[in-house]
Amino acid sequence: MNASYQAKDGLPPDVFPAQIPIYMGHYHYPHTVEGTSITYIGSPYQVSSSEAGQQKRLLLLDHHWQISSEIPLNIGRRFWNFHTMFPAAAATPDSSSSSSGDESSSITDTEGILDPA
Repeated sequence: MNASYQAKDGLPPDVFPAQIPIYMGHYHYPHTVEGTSITYIGSPYQVSSSEAGQQKRLLLLDHHWQISSEIPLNIGRRFWNFHTMFPAAAATPDSSSSSSGDESSSITDTEGILDPA
């Protein structure tokens, strides 16, 4: 799941007690389902290019199972989106098509070279 996709299968949120915090996994995008106490913790690092720009986190819970703090995680490979004024077709000499305007591309940083920290 990412910011543009919401799962339609599984249990409806109203089967979970509203007053008890629920922490779940699997989905990579860290978020809390609006209007519920259901929090998806997210993956600890970016797994695919659809996660470019997502800040990953570690959640610390108190003795009441409430989130006491969030620690930003900057580990693992990172994906970056960038825009260029040059058509992508111009970058490939064997391309027979051409286009104009902004082009969107992505890059993967597996060595931590682009780490902004």
